[in-house]
Amino acid sequence: MARDPVGEVEQRMYALASLLEHDGFVVGNGSAVPGRTGEAVQFNVVLSRGPNTVAVPFTTVRGPDGRWFVEQLSVETLTSQ
Repeated sequence: MARDPVGEVEQRMYALASLLEHDGFVVGNGSAVPGRTGEAVQFNVVLSRGPNTVAVPFTTVRGPDGRWFVEQLSVETLTSQ
């Protein structure tokens, strides 16, 4: 299985971390993701940074040992501000 170069992955992770910087957050009620098998739940997470707020859709999936993982989030919502 082909993997992206480590340096490239690190750059993406730092970029994502900077987009997700926040002063506070509120996680909304979750809802099942239509058409998905297994446990996938979408939450709108309201991130606040200073006086600005943005609602970002996060899709989470249940992993091993009942832990939840973020599978997808709307980067477009964060970059259109």
